[in-house]
Amino acid sequence: MLFAVDIDGTIAMPTEQRLAYIPYFHRMLNLGLSEEQLAAFPDFSSFRDGVILPWIDSQERSCL
Repeated sequence: MLFAVDIDGTIAMPTEQRLAYIPYFHRMLNLGLSEEQLAAFPDFSSFRDGVILPWIDSQERSCL
């Protein structure tokens, strides 16, 4: 039997803490979203699904 323990929160972190990554990804990927658009995401998962994943699939990735 295999057990995994995340003792310092590097794997599993509360959704509220992940919200801090939204400005980072916005800046690094040069997404061009307004402050209002960034603030409208209730959690990081919705930002990932609505912005990051479509950006990955797009042909117009500006930072790669």
